[in-house]
Amino acid sequence: YHKDRMELGTKYTTEEAAILKKNLGIDIPKENLKETSGKFTEDVSPGEHKQNIPTRANNPGNITWQGDGSYAKSLGATGFIEARGGVKIATFASPEEGYTALDKVLKQKKFKDKTNYEDFVQAYVGVIGDKEKENYVKILKKAVPDFKGIYKLTPEEFDKFKKALAQAE
Repeated sequence: YHKDRMELGTKYTTEEAAILKKNLGIDIPKENLKETSGKFTEDVSPGEHKQNIPTRANNPGNITWQGDGSYAKSLGATGFIEARGGVKIATFASPEEGYTALDKVLKQKKFKDKTNYEDFVQAYVGVIGDKEKENYVKILKKAVPDFKGIYKLTPEEFDKFKKALAQAE
């Protein structure tokens, strides 16, 4: 059935392709994967790649591509990788450009009044479970033990904080 559909030009998302491979042993060729931003979506099934999505996307802050991508593009994004559930993760030309984008995100006014780890994580990540939030806080605390807000960090602390945030992502 699916082989006939591929011959008719049916396009599959990477998630659909991963399910077909896992459950039916069918490999969907690249020409039958939906394109995103001029690039084929990548299979992001667990265990399929040695690098996580933020690393492959040169996106240490795991910045998402929303709508037409205008916000991500304003940060220097060049495209996106489609992850599970249709979430689009912005891609950058290099890790350095990804870190530059993360700098810009972290310097937004919405983080100015976040003076503890929990409030910062909530503002940065959004709604997440308690265990995931605890993991973020633990990683950030290890990097910058005395956090009083993103705007109060020294340049050295900011760099450590940024790298810890990338690790948590």
